[in-house]
Amino acid sequence: MDKFDVYPGLSVTRGVKFVPRESSPMMGNGIPAQSEEARTSLIDGLGFFMFVSSAVALLVIVSFYLFMAQNPEQPAVNINLEAVRKKLSSLNTFQDAEKREFASIGRSFSYLLPTSFASLRTDPSKTVKLENYFIQVRFIADVIRKATNKPMQPGVLAKIIVNESAKHGYDPLFVSAVIMAESRFDKKAISSSGALGLMQLLPSTAKYIVGKIGNENWRGHRSLLSDEAYNIKLGVSYLKYLEDKFAGNKRNILVAYNWGPGNMNKALKGNAQIPGESKRYRDYILTNYSKWTKQLHQNRVALDSMQRAMVG
Repeated sequence: MDKFDVYPGLSVTRGVKFVPRESSPMMGNGIPAQSEEARTSLIDGLGFFMFVSSAVALLVIVSFYLFMAQNPEQPAVNINLEAVRKKLSSLNTFQDAEKREFASIGRSFSYLLPTSFASLRTDPSKTVKLENYFIQVRFIADVIRKATNKPMQPGVLAKIIVNESAKHGYDPLFVSAVIMAESRFDKKAISSSGALGLMQLLPSTAKYIVGKIGNENWRGHRSLLSDEAYNIKLGVSYLKYLEDKFAGNKRNILVAYNWGPGNMNKALKGNAQIPGESKRYRDYILTNYSKWTKQLHQNRVALDSMQRAMVG
């Protein structure tokens, strides 16, 4: 018997004919007798159809998941079925019925992806940026998951931290280290002094920062506990304000965030001593920040190595 591949991985045996009973041209169940060749041909067609359908479905799902969008108006994927059909026709492995079936398929299949996806295909730097974004989100989500046992959505919170940090040019790992020290990622946290939420903002400080931002409205102190994005936005804006005030010195910025900028100014002038609690707070944040930065770098190196191995 001859064997050949219909497509990689599927071997089919040809040449065996099914001979129905001589007494009747019909099978016992009333179905016309079919040759083994015809049945195998049908199996080939179904197998190929399932293969193509699965590939297209996977393409659609992945593209929606990774590149869901605001304005999906650009055709980014076009599968030329006409070229596939010509290639199949050049092979002698398909029966005439199968060729007619493929001939009935449209000439091409197009799927609309967001405009941003088209730019990713032509700009490698955007691809790298997107990859770094997902790496940061996954890493911070893992940090959040390990830091708290409270029911929450670490992935959602991680995305907020990365997005709000990026708007102010801050490393999201630094912002995460501040949140870890302030509230351990508990958005309902309230301190004895009345500081609220993830970044433990005093309502008076938060209201002052809103005035500095200029494009935000004060929503009241309750929003600092209920809206993670709002709390982090104001908290990162406060860090940015302190960065400008203390010339980017992270040690001074962190003490000022904990102890107050007025007190930090006095300490810099020699008129006050930084409390031990503020020093421990500062060192705890910087230690976590340094540790997480190294771990994230190691993760990137491992991922790059794995990708090179897969390509090789």
